[in-house]
Amino acid sequence: MRRDFVQILLSQIGKPYVWGSNGSDGFDCSGLMVYALRVLGLITKHQDYSADDFRRLCVKLADKERPRIGDFAVYGKNKATHIVAIVDDNRVISASGGDSTCTSVEIARRKGAAVRLHSGINYRPDFLGVYRNKWLERQGNQ
Repeated sequence: MRRDFVQILLSQIGKPYVWGSNGSDGFDCSGLMVYALRVLGLITKHQDYSADDFRRLCVKLADKERPRIGDFAVYGKNKATHIVAIVDDNRVISASGGDSTCTSVEIARRKGAAVRLHSGINYRPDFLGVYRNKWLERQGNQ
C-alpha cells in the first residue's frame, strides 16, 4: 500500500500547484496527499485536510525513529503550512512553488509551481518533523 501511495504521487509530477486544489488537474501540497489517499480508498470524497490537519491527526516520529516511504514531513513556523511525502531515503514529493495567490493553472505556470521531487526532508529551513501516515499504517506495512 505504501508503494502504491507513492506511485500515485509520482504519477502527478509536473501537474500545476493550484492553491486549495485537490486534483486531478492541479494540487496544493495537502490536496496532493488527499488525492492519493482518495485514489486508494482510504479517505472519502468529502474529507479535506490542511497541512496542519495532517500534523494534528498523525503521530510525530521520535528523533531516532526511521520514517517509512509514504510518511509525511511537515514545515511551518507557528503551525504546519506545508506537507510532503517521503519517497525514499533521499527524496520527498510535494506540490510546491506557489502560495495562496497561485489560484489558477496559468499563474502556476508563470511561477513554475508544480508537483515535484525535492532532495531530502531538510530542503526547507522551517522543518517541523516527520509524521507517520496513519492511513497507510492502518493497512499494515505493505
